[in-house]
Amino acid sequence: MRNSLIALLCLLFSSLSQAALIPTMEFSHAAPFSGFQLSPDGKAVAYIEAINGENLLRILNLETNTGATVDLVGRNRAWSHGSIYFWISDDRLVYLAKTGFEAINWDGSKGRALGGKRRQLDGGNRLNMGNVLHAFRHQKNERVIVENIDVSVRDSSSINQTTLDRTRPSVAQVSTSSKGMDLMELNPGSFSKWLINSEGEIKGAQEIKGTRYRVVYRESPKASFQALPGMDWDDPQVRPLGFGENDEVLYVSRLNAASRWAIYPYNLTRKEFGPVLLENKNYDIIPQTDTPSWSGMIFSPDKKRLLGIRYQTAYPRIFWLDQGLGGVQQALDQALRGRVNMITSMSDDLQKLVIYSRTDRDPGTYYYFDREKQALSELMKSTPWNKEGQMAKMRPIKYKARDGVLIHGYLSLPVDKTQTNLPLIVIKDGGFWSRNTWYYDRAVQFFAHRGYAVLRVNERGSSGYGDAFKRMGYQNIEARVADLADGAKWAISKGIVDADRVALLGDGSWAGLMSLITLAKDSDVWACGVVRSPRTDWNKVIDPKITKGDSMARYYERMGDPANPSDPISQLSPIQLVDEIKAPLLVVETSKTKPDHYTYLKKFVKALEDSGSTVEFNNKYKQKYGYEVVGQWWEDAAAFLEKHMPANR
Repeated sequence: MRNSLIALLCLLFSSLSQAALIPTMEFSHAAPFSGFQLSPDGKAVAYIEAINGENLLRILNLETNTGATVDLVGRNRAWSHGSIYFWISDDRLVYLAKTGFEAINWDGSKGRALGGKRRQLDGGNRLNMGNVLHAFRHQKNERVIVENIDVSVRDSSSINQTTLDRTRPSVAQVSTSSKGMDLMELNPGSFSKWLINSEGEIKGAQEIKGTRYRVVYRESPKASFQALPGMDWDDPQVRPLGFGENDEVLYVSRLNAASRWAIYPYNLTRKEFGPVLLENKNYDIIPQTDTPSWSGMIFSPDKKRLLGIRYQTAYPRIFWLDQGLGGVQQALDQALRGRVNMITSMSDDLQKLVIYSRTDRDPGTYYYFDREKQALSELMKSTPWNKEGQMAKMRPIKYKARDGVLIHGYLSLPVDKTQTNLPLIVIKDGGFWSRNTWYYDRAVQFFAHRGYAVLRVNERGSSGYGDAFKRMGYQNIEARVADLADGAKWAISKGIVDADRVALLGDGSWAGLMSLITLAKDSDVWACGVVRSPRTDWNKVIDPKITKGDSMARYYERMGDPANPSDPISQLSPIQLVDEIKAPLLVVETSKTKPDHYTYLKKFVKALEDSGSTVEFNNKYKQKYGYEVVGQWWEDAAAFLEKHMPANR
């Protein structure tokens, strides 16, 4: 059945690919197969199948080729489908559906809701769950420890505004096979992250106060939490990452002498930091916040040992502490040359592995590796219709900004075109503080396939390049947006790009806001611009009526206060800069779920029109599935770009 589905998908997309251009849906449709996770015994696998509007969790016994399918209730999300799911025994797993976390056996039997209204219907107490914090693997009642944000289980005298914040959860223990639930720990109102050891004991927490953090710890459940020496409010900031060495060590990320976030062990008996475990002179290993994708600690399935660390330099990297898995990595890199090969799931005995192998031109293939048999077999291609040979390579670049600061980014050039005098699109997307990385980017490939060079910039303020570089972006919006324009100027100076054909594309609320400021402040650089769902007024983004407490403190620290007339950000809202935006602009709104935001956006477009600017506004996106919405606005953007800076001339 699985092979026939893949064949059907390939036939469908190949039949649409006879024209010169690859159809848009081949780029806009998220990978239909993803997230393969092995059962503890390595005999079964769970993965996501997301085709059109469906969002299914497939569970497959690899020995019998039988299993079950769970409908996660497709959300028709524009960018991707998916879920959180993990095995808690050889036969049972927990997954996140639209109504909350649920549990099921691999064959589809004994389903049970763990939280929300479904749990009440199953006869249990109401539980509003956050994340799952720990699973007691192979226990008889198959329990999990979860974040509990349900105030009904709390003493009303302890409830205040901070306690009710979703970011301040308490902790509960829930059975996945019965109605059992126990409150383990009540949040005092300041704990943002709980630290649970391999035995399921709450040993510590990360506490937050404004923009400062500290780590607290206790020896036993009856003891009180105390700040760990070297991790208190006035100490240099750290980020707790998890226990290891049979719970005798707490691994943390902290700044090294070069102001880069590095990994250190902290001995919980001697209460002191050990020598640095992993560091890089140019890059953070795991930053305190805004961690890049595909970065993190790799612990053994029983959570007793740290096996390895994933991190990002210009390319994805892996550091193995486990020598056996390090040897497997070397063998994989020899067998699958020129690819990033990641061990993404493993059986409890570490003998059965799932390998995810990918490049910048290929979304990836999943493999099953049996260490005992030394056998590597393909599970599934994540995107069967991908045509790797027609995709653009992504190469790391760096340049000096106008004030001399070194900026990093990634440049993709169209295939089979002269690599000079090209039209360029600078894409600003993603999170406001997290960096871009080297991977297969669907938007980049779409526009590169249509003849455009594409540049993604990690402007100052991006995580991953050291604490000083990130803080250069704090309350420094004009310098951040200037980095985008300077990236375009660098490409022009190298002869790669035609100075008359440079566009800026801002994808998303914050990215769109930043792009609009750039279009105004460096108006001479841009031939045109495209923004999707942009925010247009800082006062509506940093609003104390909406955001409170520590989140607001972070906004003020990083961005500034737009309500303060003496703060530079008070003069940098796009709605204030309409007269400075000279380039033709396409404004796209793919969602109207936030009426206030939509109202302000229409006012912004009207102000542009009144100022005499060339502006197009498109908000008529009514396609059935999310990938169709994405594909349509990409095509609208491509048509707009072709009008104002054609790819071929």
